[in-house]
Amino acid sequence: MILGQQRLWLPCCESTNDVAKAECQKGNLPLYVGCDVQTKGRGRLKRQWFDSPGTLCVTYCLQTSLPQRQYGLLSLAAGIAVTKIARSYVEDARLKWPNDVICSQGKLAGLLCETVYPVKKGLPPQGTYDIDPAKPAVLMGVGLNLRAPEGGFPEDIPAAALNCPMPLEQMAQTLYKQLYRDMKTLELDYKQTLRDWMSLGPEMHSPVMRQGIDGEMIHGRYAGLNEQGAILIETETSLETVYAGDVIEL
Repeated sequence: MILGQQRLWLPCCESTNDVAKAECQKGNLPLYVGCDVQTKGRGRLKRQWFDSPGTLCVTYCLQTSLPQRQYGLLSLAAGIAVTKIARSYVEDARLKWPNDVICSQGKLAGLLCETVYPVKKGLPPQGTYDIDPAKPAVLMGVGLNLRAPEGGFPEDIPAAALNCPMPLEQMAQTLYKQLYRDMKTLELDYKQTLRDWMSLGPEMHSPVMRQGIDGEMIHGRYAGLNEQGAILIETETSLETVYAGDVIEL
């Protein structure tokens, strides 16, 4: 695994994922990109992400030895890493499929994973790893609320914060170290990653509803994950495998 440790920190940008993508396409891998202020963050399903001055906005870039059929597990491993960090400050932090981090007060963090094929044009001066231009790089964008904005979050945004005094750049490095450990676990034993996710996720057999991009609804009970990281929902008549969409805990 190659996980970016060269840091590019910006005072302001529209999207750390977009900056990281541009850098990867120049061959500037490994790296991670963070910023003090992000103006056009986005989440899964093209949702807008609300950023405040206390929100860590960072994108980690990696290349992995995993086969591409298992790339869905990368976002699960990233969610595990963020949840472990969050639990140091919020005891009931847990995972909502596939990789949102929530607690009883609201959403603590969101993740957006994307892939991009790097164009090898030479490594940056600090680079010590070779890049495989035939393999996609994976961009893991993290938005983690360390502190609530002054006056609190907007009423229409069910968000929560860690109430963590750590500076943004320091937390980015702390998260990097945890992410590296959980990515190594995934490469060595993906079944352990699945077990870790399920230990941090919803209670088994709890009621859930899947709302698809096409509006299709599936009601049932949470029944775990399959080997690709898809969520299993047991309905009255079948066991449904869900690879995409929004799964709401009822």
